[in-house]
Amino acid sequence: MKTYLMLIPLSALCLHGQTVEKTAPADATTLYNNGLNAIANGNVVEGEANLRAVLKLQPDNPNAKYQLNYLILHRDQIAARYREKMMGKITVKTVDFADASLNESLTALTLLIEEQTGKKFTPNFIIRDPERIWQNQKVTLKLENVPAAGVLKYILSTVNGKATYDEHAVVITPLKTP
Repeated sequence: MKTYLMLIPLSALCLHGQTVEKTAPADATTLYNNGLNAIANGNVVEGEANLRAVLKLQPDNPNAKYQLNYLILHRDQIAARYREKMMGKITVKTVDFADASLNESLTALTLLIEEQTGKKFTPNFIIRDPERIWQNQKVTLKLENVPAAGVLKYILSTVNGKATYDEHAVVITPLKTP
């Protein structure tokens, strides 16, 4: 009889251990999915934090290991994707430039974006014009309710330029002329 009584507490302990293991994968799954969503949206900090949390719960999780390595190797491109997506999501209410320089236009666009986002996002434009192609070019533009990416596209079409998104900035360069 003593052996039988001893088995009941042991089986209760085993069941308790199983319950903990069942909740950990669900938490790990949620963290993993949150990490993938963050990466898809370009949020490298949140993506990395979620994937590392998965690996704390499940150190041998092959998918989390793969995604974390992918994130580390492609961090710049993922962050650039975030910057580009943000430019597409932010709607600029009114743009009215008359004979503004490229620098003035981009500075004004930056201020409009910061105002719209409560200073939570700054595009950080960098102009690379070593041959001073844009020295005397002017931008005249009047738009309403256009995504910031669209405003930038219109500005760049006026000066024959292009934008390249990277982790920390939007780099503006002249288009190559044939």
